[in-house]
Amino acid sequence: MMQNSFLSPIFKTGMSSKRRKLENGCIRRILQIKRRFHAKYGPMFRERLGPVTNLSIADPRLVEELFRQEGKYPNRPPYDAWLLYKDMRKRTHGISATSGEEWRKIRTILNNGLARPRQASTYVQDLSTVAGRMVNRLSYLRDRNTTDNSIPNVHRVMNSWSIESIGKVLVGESFGALEHDLSPEMEGFMKSIEDMWYTGHQLMVFANVHKRLNTKIWKTHVQSWDTILEVADNIFEKKRNEIERRLATGGELGTATSANVMSMAMHLLSQNPEVQKRVRAEVDNVCGEGEEMTLDHLNNMPYLKAVKKEVLRLFPTIPTNARVLTEDTFIGGHLIPKNTIVLLNTFTMCRDPEEFNNPDEFIPERWLRNEVRDFSPFTSLPFGFGARSCPGRRVAETMIYFGIANIVRRFELRPTKNSTQVKPFVRTVLTLGNELPIEFHDR
Repeated sequence: MMQNSFLSPIFKTGMSSKRRKLENGCIRRILQIKRRFHAKYGPMFRERLGPVTNLSIADPRLVEELFRQEGKYPNRPPYDAWLLYKDMRKRTHGISATSGEEWRKIRTILNNGLARPRQASTYVQDLSTVAGRMVNRLSYLRDRNTTDNSIPNVHRVMNSWSIESIGKVLVGESFGALEHDLSPEMEGFMKSIEDMWYTGHQLMVFANVHKRLNTKIWKTHVQSWDTILEVADNIFEKKRNEIERRLATGGELGTATSANVMSMAMHLLSQNPEVQKRVRAEVDNVCGEGEEMTLDHLNNMPYLKAVKKEVLRLFPTIPTNARVLTEDTFIGGHLIPKNTIVLLNTFTMCRDPEEFNNPDEFIPERWLRNEVRDFSPFTSLPFGFGARSCPGRRVAETMIYFGIANIVRRFELRPTKNSTQVKPFVRTVLTLGNELPIEFHDR
């Protein structure tokens, strides 16, 4: 039988500073807590998250069993804070917050717009160019730092790169986020994106209570969304209809997800010089000096692709995926009632020693075809599976490939002299934070 455990992060107004510090610490340690719980209670157990009791799974065979039984309309629980905000501002919910036939219609539009090869050919070179501008921005900020070769708030540069890339894909326009002298409007835009993701995680439970009490967290969340959408509207005024249609159907295309993957990739490469050396050699061998990279180049870089997969295994952007069962479902021999929220603990599975040798080590070679791979493909699904998989996967992967390749081409990444261990934590998505102990040395 399934066993019980209780994990209830609660966010309230008026709590003591000591209590708030304790619960914020719990948020940062949630990934390690999940791993301990699964080690104690097994691959499947019930747990309480706020007022809801969920089913928590960390076994790829059980994940596969669940996915294989999904019907025509797989259902994923929405972010309540996003729904509350969009309802308050009378905006459409978007693909992540809809279900049933409405979700299917939106998904079809996205598939037609993002998955066709013809569309890919129109944005690939733009993504390559933006990646080149991103490394120029890194070099500029590095040169302004007279202390060492590190870059303060380097993650914000990754957000800028991701925003510029998405702008190119959506409407072929630039936000101006990679300019050397950012406008006050763009500075506010970047800060608002960070605040939106940070407060979004704080509002994972009891968002309606925060809204009703108009807490500081809720007000910051609302202000951040207001700023994001206002700036986007101002920049794309001449293409308002197109942008609003795209945001309404695919507003969660992934600015933060790609930015976090890039930050994690840089950190891992700086800590693993042999991997960095090998991927750089591959890039240099395939793409000549001074030559802009193309999709044909990327298609001949298997080790680069293995690096991307290993980064996403160690640091899955969405560390806990989820489903809402639309029917009574048997999982692992247990009948799970309809409407149960099932949490798929990807972070735990990706670091399970039963699935991966040396699971906490960065070993891209494990993904190469000539290596022995006996782990389940359902262990690491960074872009999801089936009908509910990420519609922007092709865009995100291309961005990441160009990003890593351009960085290792320009820089040798090294840990800072006083480098400390960086631990991932959840801020709606998995992140290492804004500051990374990396030095960027010219090759």
